[in-house]
Amino acid sequence: DPCRPVLEEKGAAVHDCAGIHVVELHGPPIARARRLGELVHDGILSREVLRYFSEKVSEVTAAQTGWLAAPLGIAFNQVVRLFHRRAPAPLAEEIDAMASGLQEDPIVLRRGISLADTGVLLQGLGSYPGFHWIPATGCTSVATPLPDGGFAYGRNLDFAGVGVWDRHPMHLLAEP
Repeated sequence: DPCRPVLEEKGAAVHDCAGIHVVELHGPPIARARRLGELVHDGILSREVLRYFSEKVSEVTAAQTGWLAAPLGIAFNQVVRLFHRRAPAPLAEEIDAMASGLQEDPIVLRRGISLADTGVLLQGLGSYPGFHWIPATGCTSVATPLPDGGFAYGRNLDFAGVGVWDRHPMHLLAEP
């Protein structure tokens, strides 16, 4: 099927290509990140995937622990903050810009981005008696500085989100 334009404007375009959103973003990284957040906030792109990743731990915690959910949620947010403290400044600025476009607290986006990485920690806790209810994740992430001063990042997505991710496929092209 031919692609159908959903949005075309300076610096951003969204096309629906047989049910897959193809998103093109142009401009500096912070502007691209903010615009991607706005596209989600405005309903042009689905918020469901972000909601799945950012709320998965808190939903399971609330269902399993009752009154302990709030303190455990605060503790999890602190772990996420510690993880993100080591992120390169330009990446942190992009995350904050996307959160601004989403009109969300940056910790919500950071929780979502970090679920695969914090999943290893959670799986370790889930091996202790009384903590078997903690969800297991299967994603693998790699992040490393490069000798030339750049930064490489990669992640696979083998997780329990069937029925969420596959209903909202997207291909993102960012330039430069």
